[in-house]
Amino acid sequence: MIDPASTPELTFIALTTIGQALVAAFLCVLFAYHWRGQPRPHFRLWAASFGAMLVYVIGAGWSFALATSGAAVDEPGRFVAMALALGAAHAQMAWLVLGTLWIREDRGPSRVLEIGVVGGAALLGVLLATGYAAAPGNDEVAMVRRLAWLFVLLGATYIVCGLRLFLFGGALRLTGGALFAFGLFKLGFVAMLASADSPQPLVSTEAVMTLDLIGFAIAGIALAISLFEVERQRAEDAQASLATLLRFDPITGLANRVRLNELWPAMRGTVGALVVIELDGLERAAAQVPRARFERSLRLIANRLCQDFGADRVAELERERFVVVLSGDAEKVRELARAALQAIEAVLDATLPQHDVLASAGLAAFVGDEDLAPVLARAVSGCEQARRAGGARLVDTEHAPTQRTDRVVTLRGLRAAIERREFEMLYQPIVSTRGRQLVGFEALVRWQHPDEGQIGSNRFLDAIERFGLATALDREALALTLDAISAWREQGVRVPRIAVNVSAASLESRTLATEVLHALEARALPTSQIAVELTESAALGDYNTCKRNLAELHAAGVRISLDDFGTGYSSVAHLRELPVDTIKLDQSFLRRADRDPRDAALVRGLAQLAHSLGFGVVAEGIERETQAAFAEECGIEAIQGFLVSPALPAAAAFESMRAHRAVGA
Repeated sequence: MIDPASTPELTFIALTTIGQALVAAFLCVLFAYHWRGQPRPHFRLWAASFGAMLVYVIGAGWSFALATSGAAVDEPGRFVAMALALGAAHAQMAWLVLGTLWIREDRGPSRVLEIGVVGGAALLGVLLATGYAAAPGNDEVAMVRRLAWLFVLLGATYIVCGLRLFLFGGALRLTGGALFAFGLFKLGFVAMLASADSPQPLVSTEAVMTLDLIGFAIAGIALAISLFEVERQRAEDAQASLATLLRFDPITGLANRVRLNELWPAMRGTVGALVVIELDGLERAAAQVPRARFERSLRLIANRLCQDFGADRVAELERERFVVVLSGDAEKVRELARAALQAIEAVLDATLPQHDVLASAGLAAFVGDEDLAPVLARAVSGCEQARRAGGARLVDTEHAPTQRTDRVVTLRGLRAAIERREFEMLYQPIVSTRGRQLVGFEALVRWQHPDEGQIGSNRFLDAIERFGLATALDREALALTLDAISAWREQGVRVPRIAVNVSAASLESRTLATEVLHALEARALPTSQIAVELTESAALGDYNTCKRNLAELHAAGVRISLDDFGTGYSSVAHLRELPVDTIKLDQSFLRRADRDPRDAALVRGLAQLAHSLGFGVVAEGIERETQAAFAEECGIEAIQGFLVSPALPAAAAFESMRAHRAVGA
C-alpha cells in the first residue's frame, strides 16, 4: 500500500497529475476545434488521442487516491479506476499511431479499422486491469512492477511516432523530436518502478513526475506549432497547385484563358492575329475511345502547335478549342492560320481517323493596343461561322459580315431607364447541397423595356459600365432589393440572406459603405440581411478603397461574397487580405466537372483552397443532378442554377420562401 503519511510527495504527485490533465484537455480542444474548421483526419484522431489521455490521467489519479486511502487492488472502486485508466491509455496509443499514419491523407482510416484498432487496444487494457485484480497475493509493489511494461509500451509508441514524423521533414521535425523526447521521459518511469522497493531508488518519484509533465507540455506545444505550420504549408502547396491548374491545362500543359490574359500585354504594340480552332465532334469521340488514347491525341495536337508556333503562342480555351497567337501582316497570318489548321487535321487523321472530328478555325486580326476580349470574341465568332458552314475551313472575320449595332442600348436610353425606374430585380434561389434547404437568393437586375420587353443584363451591363452609369444602377438595384425584403418581412415570412451585386465603379467610391448601411438603416433592416457580391476583377481596381469599403461593411455585419471565383486574376494573398466570407465558383468550372477529370481536379483544388482560407463555397450554374452530387462530394456547401430554380420575380420568390424553410438570414 502507498504510504499516506508522505504528504509532500502526495501533494506533488497530485499537482503534476492536474498539470497533465490540463495539458491533455487543452490539446484535445485545440485539435477538435481545428478539425471542425478543417476536417483533416489526423486532427480528429489526435483530438481523440488526447481526450483518451485525459481519461487516463483522471483514472490513474482516481486509482492513486484510492490507494492512498488503503483500498486494495481487487476492491471494486479501485478496479474500475484501473480499468478506466489502462483502457484509456491503450486507446490513446492507438489513436496517436493512427493520426500519425494518416497525417498526410485527406481521408481518415475506415470506421471498421478505427473501431477495431482502438476498441481492441482499450479491451486489452481492461483485461490487464482484470488480471491484476484477480492475481492472488498482489501487493502494491508487485502490481506497480507489472505496470512497468505499460510505460515501456507508451514510451516506445511515442518514440516510433516521433521518428515517423521526424522523417517527414519540415515543421514535423519539431513535433517528431518532441514526441521522441517524451517517449524517453516515459521510460524514466521504468527505472523508478524497477527500484520501487529498493532503499535507494534509481530515480526519485519527484524527478520522474516532473520530467513527465515537462515532456508532455513540450510535446503538446510542438504539436500545436506543427499544426499551424503544416496547415500553412498545405495552404501554400494548394496555392501553387491551384495557380498551375488555373493557368495551364493538366493534360496538354497548354496555357488556358487566365494565362492567355496574363500574356496578352506582351502583344501590345504589335500587329498580328488570333486564331481560334474548334474541334467539332471531339466530345463524341471522347465517349467512344479509351481515355488514354483520347488524351494522347490532345497532347499530340498541343505538341504539334507548340513545335510549329512556340509554346508561348498557343493556349487551350476549353477541351475542344485551341488558340494560336500569330504575328505579321494580314497575308502572313492567314497563311500561318491555314498551317495551324492543317497541323491539327494531320494529328486527327493519325489518331482519330474513324470518328469524323473536324477542325474549324476563326481568325481575328489585331493592331496596336486592342484588348484581348474583343479580339477573342471575333475569332470565336469566325470559328462558329466556319463550323456552321460544314467545318474543316478557316473564316477570316475581317471579311465576315458584321452584326448590326444595338439601337436600344444607348447612353440616352439607359440614362432614361434609370430615371424612369424601368429596371427590376429577379431573385435566383441558393440552396444547401445537403437537404436542398433554401439558404439565400442572388438579386439579378433586368431591364423592363417599354417596347422590347425584358432585356437580360448580358445585353446592357457592358454599356452601363462604358457610359459611367454603373454606380447609379447599383443604387437602384440595392433600393429595389431592400424594398422587396422589407415587404416580405412585413408579411411575416423569414427572409434568407440576399446577395446584391456591386460593380467595380461602386467599390471604388469612398461612400459605398456609408450608402449601403444608410439604406439598411432607413428600412430598419439588419445588416446581416444582405451580402455584397463582387467579382475578382472588380476587387482589383482601386484596391485600397475597395478593401476599406468591404472592411467597413463586414465590420457592420454585411457578408461579403466573391463571384466568378477562378476566372479573374486575384492572388491568394489578396484574397486573404479581403474580408471575404463566401466564394462562388464560376459555372464554367462546373459545366463538365461531373464528366471531365481535368475539370473535376480543378474544382476540387478551388474548393480545397477556399476552405483552407476559411471561406464558404457556392457552386454556380448547376443544371444536372450529377453536378450537384459532385459539388457535395467536394464539400461545397451550397449550389444555385437551373437545377434548383431559374431567377424568379419578387412574387414567385416570396412563394418560394413560404414553401421552403429558409435557413440563415
